[in-house]
Amino acid sequence: MKKYNKKSYLGLIICLGILIFALAGCSSDSDDFVPWYAATGEEIGPLEDPPIHVHLTWEDDPLTSITIAWQTSHDTPTSTVEYSPSGSIEKLYAIGSAHTYDGASGVIHEVTIRGLEPSTRYYYRCGDQEGGWSGVDVFDTGVYPDQDFSFVVLGDSRSHDKEKRQVVEAIMAEDPLYLTPLFLLHSGDLINDGDHQEQWDQWFDTMDDLIRHSPLMPCLGNHEVILAGQLGLGLAPYYYEQFALPGIERWYSFDYGCVHFTILNSEERLFNLLPGTPQLNWLIEDLEKADGDPDILWKIVMFHRPPYSTGPHGDDTIIQRHWCPIFDEYHVDVAFNGHDHLYQRTYPIYDGKVTDTSESSYDNPTGTVYIVSAGAGAPLYQPDPNNFEKSKHLLANYEVDYHFCKVEVLPEEKTLHMEAKDRNGNPFDELWIYKDM
Repeated sequence: MKKYNKKSYLGLIICLGILIFALAGCSSDSDDFVPWYAATGEEIGPLEDPPIHVHLTWEDDPLTSITIAWQTSHDTPTSTVEYSPSGSIEKLYAIGSAHTYDGASGVIHEVTIRGLEPSTRYYYRCGDQEGGWSGVDVFDTGVYPDQDFSFVVLGDSRSHDKEKRQVVEAIMAEDPLYLTPLFLLHSGDLINDGDHQEQWDQWFDTMDDLIRHSPLMPCLGNHEVILAGQLGLGLAPYYYEQFALPGIERWYSFDYGCVHFTILNSEERLFNLLPGTPQLNWLIEDLEKADGDPDILWKIVMFHRPPYSTGPHGDDTIIQRHWCPIFDEYHVDVAFNGHDHLYQRTYPIYDGKVTDTSESSYDNPTGTVYIVSAGAGAPLYQPDPNNFEKSKHLLANYEVDYHFCKVEVLPEEKTLHMEAKDRNGNPFDELWIYKDM
């Protein structure tokens, strides 16, 4: 019996999607309409040095831009992306740059495309004529503040590739035809050893089917930090060389729809955790700006080390003491963390105290819900008995399993809905937050 090949199945879905969109662009009086990405007469497969590890991020505004990165074995004449909005016969292109670094397994290419139409599906391929092209794939630009959207949070993918792949496949099964725009947040510890390129290569191979059409926005974890950085400097050259992120990249923020996302760095422990340091000064300015933006309904932060955790690492008391009061002041709704390899969700917490003990549904809560999502492939942790006893009054739910979190944002209803799902896609926890504003 022929073995079922999921990757081939996904490729078939992409091809069918291309044909559907191509046919949708046709009219009865334009039978010769053939978008470039659906044409059969042009070679789009690999030639001499085809792109691998194709992945999407945002360096600029998600509403009108996309950043596409990939790797080749050798330098190529250009770093080019060819792209087109769905249903268009016009082929556009953008050219970027290439670089390499000590320990790299190839050359990294990065292209940022700006000036795109909001809330629009695009087809693209990357590479060049000499080295070879990637296959055709899709990306979606961001949505307007009054439009619904969803995103996924996962973390601590690290070392167990089988379980990591199961989580990836469960995420893809949420929308196998890629009909809904989706992006990913990763709460850190993508791999086990940050200075081992072969682990990065394996991570990209496993994540490939997902991150070439869904942008991934990570935060730095302690396992990305190289050995010298364990002193608290947060040195992570392999991580920064392979991901194109906004601003200075060590910490950053972006708006998507009606949500402001703030991504922080819990690993620069020597110089950037305390009040008056550059990161905390920036954090206050960032949240203050979001607080004054009438289009922003929700504020979500993400960083690796949790201020509240029942796992063996326990609470990060420095963050709890110095970051959480800032979240309180600027009304941060949800904080996602990793580090302890389990799932847990607190009740809303303000000034270190629970403000609402409802099981999963909150109307205009005071405080922040802290969620540890760290089950995307690392060895699982059981709660530490002492930490659990100390913090159990803060917990609304916890689970020890491989998982991801899917979040739906519904601006018209002023509702945020999160479901935690296991590696088979079965939900085991949910959160509803409603606002009257």
